[in-house]
Amino acid sequence: MWRMMHWFGFSSNFSLIISQSIASALFYFGVLLPNASLAQDIRIWNLSTPDWNRISPLDLTSGAFTAYAIVGEPLFHLTNSNGRLAPWLVEAFEPNADGRIWRLTLRDGVEWSDGEELNTDDVDFTFGLLLNSDTYRSPNAVNLRSQVASVSVQDERTFTVTLRKPNMRFPHDLLAARREGTFLILPRHVWEGNISTFAATPLGSGFLKPLLGSGPYVADSITATEVVLVRNQDWWGAKTGFRDVPEPERVVIRYIETDQEAIDALKADELDFGPEVDFETFTGIREANPNVIAWSATDPVPWLGQCPRQLDFNTISPPWDDAALRRAVAHFVDQTRIVDDAFGGQNQPSQTLFPALPGLQPYVDVIVASGFAMPETANPAQGDAEMVAAGYAKGVDGIYEKAGEDLSLTIHVADTPAVDASAAGVVAQSLTEAGIATEVEVVPADELWAWILPPGKFEAAYSWLGCGSVVDPYASLRRYHPNAAVDIGVRSPGYNNMARWNTPAAQRFGQIVDEMSKTAPGEPEVIDLTREAYELLAQEAPLVPLVQEPIIVPFNTSRWKGWPTADNPYAMPPLSWGQFQSIVHNLTASN
Repeated sequence: MWRMMHWFGFSSNFSLIISQSIASALFYFGVLLPNASLAQDIRIWNLSTPDWNRISPLDLTSGAFTAYAIVGEPLFHLTNSNGRLAPWLVEAFEPNADGRIWRLTLRDGVEWSDGEELNTDDVDFTFGLLLNSDTYRSPNAVNLRSQVASVSVQDERTFTVTLRKPNMRFPHDLLAARREGTFLILPRHVWEGNISTFAATPLGSGFLKPLLGSGPYVADSITATEVVLVRNQDWWGAKTGFRDVPEPERVVIRYIETDQEAIDALKADELDFGPEVDFETFTGIREANPNVIAWSATDPVPWLGQCPRQLDFNTISPPWDDAALRRAVAHFVDQTRIVDDAFGGQNQPSQTLFPALPGLQPYVDVIVASGFAMPETANPAQGDAEMVAAGYAKGVDGIYEKAGEDLSLTIHVADTPAVDASAAGVVAQSLTEAGIATEVEVVPADELWAWILPPGKFEAAYSWLGCGSVVDPYASLRRYHPNAAVDIGVRSPGYNNMARWNTPAAQRFGQIVDEMSKTAPGEPEVIDLTREAYELLAQEAPLVPLVQEPIIVPFNTSRWKGWPTADNPYAMPPLSWGQFQSIVHNLTASN
């Protein structure tokens, strides 16, 4: 029996498959308005020099992505206000009873900007490129190939995706505009037979044809340093009544060498949409230009992102294979101290491993009500009790010891962002004061994520290994599934369960997560399954939640208003989340 899911809402801009690493490396956007005559421009900047010779939009690794992101549109968007899917190019979608077969219907009247119909022939062409070639290697492309068995077309608007195994979260995982990457449909009549030609033709030479999309902006001119996109008054969305055309008349993508140039432009009131900055930098910008705002008008000002920070243990590395020691650490950690000392108050403690996004709040609430949440302040007495039960006693130096050996812990942390190392230092100080001799080893981020965490060459790590959930708890919980547990020296598959948690409790946890995978997001059963699964996490503590992920994106209200804020949370503020279409459709002139 088909279950209808027909949710509508705001959407975003991507129509490509991209990876999170690309997003974090390339997408620093801004709006530059150098003079009043350009008051109808949105000027977006990208911190990189575009490699216009790499223009395949299915596996993009160049600055050209920004232009694709704006001319294209996604099938779905995830809303910030409730974490639900909001169809954009898709009008309706429904799974069969077990979520293995998905039927999707495109909106009626969708067109490419050249007037050609966007239909399932384009969908079939795009899926065919991805499923039949391993040339496209972004994480989302790889995941799509691993999950999708086939795609079939029913008519010009309806198509069916058959998965290799049931997945009630397939559209959320792989077809929505989000941080991990976004699926974009390509126009067959433009790309078929031309992929190699386009790849060999620098876009910087002014070649516009590959930049054809379905969005409300079309490419007007391109140079090696600037892309100009103009509003399409004949946009399909306006003709069908889906959305009005956006108010800004042009989008100008400028390539800037450094963050500091953008920061200076914000201060000088020449930039409307800034890069992600830390609180100290934001304070300096706001002092120079009071029109610049962030997510919240009151402290803390950051938007809280998808990847909360936590302390992950290698649960098969002695002595940290003892759950009592890990629980003791959870009691010794003081989250409030981390927020104050490392973040200057501009963050929030993590009650659970989940991000503080609205769609996840009901699940966090039930964990808190069940007594499984992480307390914001330390409980040294309880931590001491766990240590004594594990056979440890404090020596004259105040450090716990057992059989003549001091208890020590090394926490690995990446060198970027720098605040993570500071926060790890606060954790180490608290643990040492509590009686665990703790040191922090700061390593290059590439080294941590390639050669330390995956093969399990660590005792503990300050990181975001539970990152994933946006809609419901499943994505983060499955990161600790015991089917991904491997020995030290063997690389963890897909960066999953790098804690190597594989006890009898972990096995039961895996069964619960498997049951959750068969249940659609938002179903009441997910609440009960979350409670049951989280009780096991709390009992064995393969991870200790610490703080949220604070993200500050400066918006300049001098010329445009309607930016996403805590008072108007229609979209995630970072454009790397695929939010361009949602944001631009909400902007109006300030004067």
